[in-house]
Amino acid sequence: MAAGDACYIKNDGLIWRSTGAAVAAAAKVRGFAPTKANAGEPLTLVYHVVLQYGSGLTPGADYYLSGTVVGGIADAASTGGTTPIGYAVDATRIFVMNSRY
Repeated sequence: MAAGDACYIKNDGLIWRSTGAAVAAAAKVRGFAPTKANAGEPLTLVYHVVLQYGSGLTPGADYYLSGTVVGGIADAASTGGTTPIGYAVDATRIFVMNSRY
């Protein structure tokens, strides 16, 4: 798990990276990984916070769960990520939310 990955809690009770590739449980975003974590390490998900998120974001734009990058965000809706899960505060920071359904 990388810092900034969108995540869900699978029915096995573990945290997995979300994907918007299909309408399924994996398309739910329960929170974001605030730090890197290896398999088996504890991780607390966060939401309704501002995270550093690379560069080149469009300030004020909505961002959605990516349908092509597992755990990633996209500037357009995907099959499973139809509602915004964040918006850019500036070119490098995003305010992140959990799925609203």
